[in-house]
Amino acid sequence: MLWKPDNINIILCDDHQLIVDGLKRILQEAAPDSILREANDGATLLNLVRDQTPHCIVMDVDMPVMNGLEAARQLSKNYPDVRIVIISMHSEPELSGQALRAGAHAFIIKNAGKDELLKAIQKVMQGERYISESIAADFLQHHHAGPVDEPRLTVREKEIVNSISRGLTNNEIAEALFISPATVETHRKNILSKLKVKNTAALVRYAFEHKII
Repeated sequence: MLWKPDNINIILCDDHQLIVDGLKRILQEAAPDSILREANDGATLLNLVRDQTPHCIVMDVDMPVMNGLEAARQLSKNYPDVRIVIISMHSEPELSGQALRAGAHAFIIKNAGKDELLKAIQKVMQGERYISESIAADFLQHHHAGPVDEPRLTVREKEIVNSISRGLTNNEIAEALFISPATVETHRKNILSKLKVKNTAALVRYAFEHKII
C-alpha cells in the first residue's frame, strides 16, 4: 500500500465508463474512506469541481465536449491547489509535455499497473510530479534541449533531475546510478542552487517548463 489518506476527495473523469469503473475499484480498495465522484467529459468535470473542490482529479485526455488538456488549463487557473493526474492511451512525448504545460502534475499511460496509478497520486498529493516510467526515457530525449540562456546542467545532474521527476527517492536514485545516497543529496542541493529553486516540486516544475529534461 503506497498511500492511505483519510477522506481524500477524488474525481475520476473518462468518457469510457469501463475505465471509470476500473479506476474506482482500484481506489476503493486502496483508500476505502475516499470520496469518489465521476464524470465523462471535461465540462461535467468542471461542474463537479464547482460544487465541491476535490483534492485530486484523474482524467483522460481524449473526451467529448471538453478534452482533458483544456480542462487542465481551466482547473490550473481557477483551482491551483487541485492535483491533476492525466491518464492516456497515447505515449507520445509531445502529448505528455502538453499535459504538463496545461497544468497536469502527472502523466501516466493506461497500460500502467494499479501500483503506478497509486504512486502517481501519492506523488502529486505530496506536491511532486510524475511521468510513467515506461515513457520517461522518451520524454527526456524529446525535451532535452532548453533555451541557450538556461543554466547548464551536467549529464549526471540531468540524470538526477530525470530520476527525481519519476518520483524516485535518493536511495533508489543511488542504486540506479551506482553512487551513494549522500552523493545524490549533494547533487540535488547543487541543482537547486544552480537553478535557483527552493524545493523538489519547484525543481521538477522548472525542469519541465524550461525543457531541461
